[in-house]
Parts: sequence; structure tokens; C-alpha cells
Amino acid sequence: MKLFLAIALPTLLGVALLLAGLWGFFRLLMSRMRRVGEARLRERYPGGEVLLTDPVANCFGLESLGRFQVRGNGVLALTPSELWFRRYAGNFELSIPLREVCAVELAPSHLGKRILGRQLLRVRFSRAGTEDTIAWLVPEPRQWLERLQSAR
Repeated sequence: MKLFLAIALPTLLGVALLLAGLWGFFRLLMSRMRRVGEARLRERYPGGEVLLTDPVANCFGLESLGRFQVRGNGVLALTPSELWFRRYAGNFELSIPLREVCAVELAPSHLGKRILGRQLLRVRFSRAGTEDTIAWLVPEPRQWLERLQSAR
């Protein structure tokens, strides 16, 4: 029993410290992403004409780029005239004028990717006669859906 305790207690303590460290790192990363997202919003929209924003929206990709693109977090903003997204990693930026939005819906998945129990905000748009679709995981997808529908 003493041997078991001598092995189990340090192991449990080590696991607990590792989990606490990971949790702290995750919180620090999310906080930094929020600050960067808010700075990008102020830079893009200095007049503050943003109706709705999510500084850590998770993009599930453009349908036209196929299933194997990497998901990524970035800042998503809805203004009276456009839906704008800029991913943190890489140089992916997308501006969709609201007049080009064909449909907005809540979907359980996009391009074969899903988060169990969560709905995605999916937007179908047409640019130069070509339709495409993109989806995001946002905290309040129904709110985004309603605001997008009313802004159109």
C-alpha cells in the first residue's frame, strides 16, 4: 500500500499540475486572440459601425477550397453592409457584401466537420455568378442568424 501511495500521489499531482498549466495556457491564448481581434476590428472599422462581432470565431472553411482545409480562429464582424472575417494564422481574409448573401442557416456540420451538440452559422453567397458557402462556430449562432437576416 505504501508503494502504491508513493507512486500514485506524485503521479496524480503531476497530472493535476499539467492540466492546470494547459488550462492557464489556453486561457492566455484566448485572451491574446481576443485582444488581437478587437485591435483588428478597430483598424478595419474605425467608425465603430459593427453590428455584431466575435473575436474568436472558428471558421470551418470555404466550400470551394474543399474538405481538407484547416479550420482556424479569427475575428468575425457583421456591419450594415458586409460580413467580414480575418483568420489569425495565415493570411485568410474574406469580405462578403450583404447584397451577395444568398442564404443564412444553422447547420450541424460543414465540409464533414462538426462539433457535437453545436450549431454552425453557415452562409451561402454569390460572387461574380459563382456560389460558395462558409461556416463558423460562434457562441450564439441563432443571434448571428437573426442579425444577418435582418441586416440583409
